[in-house]
Amino acid sequence: MDELTLKLKEIIDFDTIPSKKVVGHKDKILSLSEKYQIDFPKDYLSYLEEYGNDFINPSYKCIPREEPPDFIESEFELDSIFGLHPDENNLIDQIESYRGIIPEHVFPIADLPGGDLVCMDKKTGFVYFWFHDREGIKINKVFDSFREFILGFTRVEEQTSNTGTVEINLDNRLDAFLRRSGPQNG
Repeated sequence: MDELTLKLKEIIDFDTIPSKKVVGHKDKILSLSEKYQIDFPKDYLSYLEEYGNDFINPSYKCIPREEPPDFIESEFELDSIFGLHPDENNLIDQIESYRGIIPEHVFPIADLPGGDLVCMDKKTGFVYFWFHDREGIKINKVFDSFREFILGFTRVEEQTSNTGTVEINLDNRLDAFLRRSGPQNG
């Protein structure tokens, strides 16, 4: 099993919605390629044929290989990667929804929380993050390929909080004031 397949099996949250193979996927992909002038990279085609419409395990974050500008975080959660199955993560519906909104040379392949997108260049296969509410730079290249994008996911440790007992020492005057101010025992 190759590295990309192993990583996909690791990061996809199969408990949320199992991956669904799409009947007639080759015809849909050819139609998409012709209609939107997309040269699908081989690794991305493999993903569309075998997976699609997948949610990502929340224990994983995407860490861009390209150095992001200062206003961009260094790691990202990802909601889902679009596919060909007819649901809310359908690639065709997403392409249509964002036509005229995102730059013409890219198409959406996944979504980030809050309405931002992961996009792929139609000709080069470069992967970008597109930020819907940023002034100035709205799109930033983060990976050279779909393979790099998937391999860029890293398991992050869940943050734990220290919920142990906390001891507070009050100055005697503050303690006396609080006792006088509180309900009177009577």
